[in-house]
Amino acid sequence: LSISTHAMDFFVGLFALLHPSQVATLVRAYFNILEQCEDPQRRAPESNDKFHLRRIKCSQQIRLYAVERLATMSRFTGINFPLKYSGSYPKKNQAANWTNQRCSTSQRNVVVQDYFNRVDRNPATFWLAELLMSHCLSICHRSCKTIIVEAKAQSNALRFGRGVEGLSREELLRIESVAFHSILCAYELLIKRHATDFRFQTAACNTRVAAMVIKPLLEQSVESVSVLARMDAKHKVRCLWILSILYVLQEGPEALLRDKLSLFCRRSDQIHKFCRLLKLAGTTCQYFIPSNESFFTLRGLSNEMTQETFNCISATVILLVEECVDHFAGNLRELEKLG
Repeated sequence: LSISTHAMDFFVGLFALLHPSQVATLVRAYFNILEQCEDPQRRAPESNDKFHLRRIKCSQQIRLYAVERLATMSRFTGINFPLKYSGSYPKKNQAANWTNQRCSTSQRNVVVQDYFNRVDRNPATFWLAELLMSHCLSICHRSCKTIIVEAKAQSNALRFGRGVEGLSREELLRIESVAFHSILCAYELLIKRHATDFRFQTAACNTRVAAMVIKPLLEQSVESVSVLARMDAKHKVRCLWILSILYVLQEGPEALLRDKLSLFCRRSDQIHKFCRLLKLAGTTCQYFIPSNESFFTLRGLSNEMTQETFNCISATVILLVEECVDHFAGNLRELEKLG
């Protein structure tokens, strides 16, 4: 970690001297090298390969340290070039009503993408926030999946009366701590730190801050829904992950949310995973109510705020129906699966 400290001091200093595109090339290469060192073949870690486990541990810790240093820079938000969102779309052919709720989206262009491409930005908008969030969630996903696979192997061994050389209790606790550390970095440093910054307390600024992480957070949450489903509803990692999702659903720009939901609708497997993700969020939100078992990070959330989380889920379902109706209105099987 001492060498990585000097490396991060070097990177942070470069932001004041070089163009962000040049620093972005170095930062991406740094994270890619660490990820390749962790596991070049992307194999599942074996319990008897101590060298492999140690290499994964070191790579993850160095990457998380880099996330901590880069996410706490004073100009972090400005470096990501956050855009303004109007939330407007082209008018549709026929307005929706109670008797005809099917809306034609044939005239809608990819509004968000067109707006991004109006100016040639190098590096791209949200480049640093998306990079850091992606690495935090990937580390958390891999750590949780390792624990789940190990627990399943030990359960099968006990079930059939066989011995298994699995990970020790200390190793499992270490992997769990890495998972919690990674999702805590994502929530506290990439979301909460900038959302509560006194410089960004207007509605427009809140929207732009939430937009920085909405893409990697939604995409990787959909891919990790099976891992989240295997956790207990009040598990610390799952609660922080769900809190992060609720924040971007609540504060994120509607234009960007509709764009992502429309993209999910074109891939039936992803839209079903997203629906499952909303169900998991509803289950976890029950533990946000102040009680002896309430989640520690919320510091005693009021009943009104807990109700607001369910309102956010309901509003997301409305957006989901509006975006999916054209894709699934004529497919009864897909409608049954969505229900």
